[in-house]
Amino acid sequence: MEVKPQKMAPVVRPYIPVNKIESSMLQAFGYDAQRKVLRAVFKNGVGYDYDDVPAELADSLAKAESAGKFINQYIARRFTTHKLETLK
Repeated sequence: MEVKPQKMAPVVRPYIPVNKIESSMLQAFGYDAQRKVLRAVFKNGVGYDYDDVPAELADSLAKAESAGKFINQYIARRFTTHKLETLK
């Protein structure tokens, strides 16, 4: 008997305002200090929430010379990540 994978309903994540930035990789990002969630929206419209990100890292991202490199080096694969629906 063939078992077909079931589609799961998307998880609704709380609203986090994002600000557009100058970057070749990122379109925008925002930070919810109360919940310690960093939201990054990439140029292709795909967004991710990263949980338990310290405020210092979010501040450093805002000041980084390369936001894409910063995300890859200090955030991606280091924090629990939630892929969001396309946000374009």
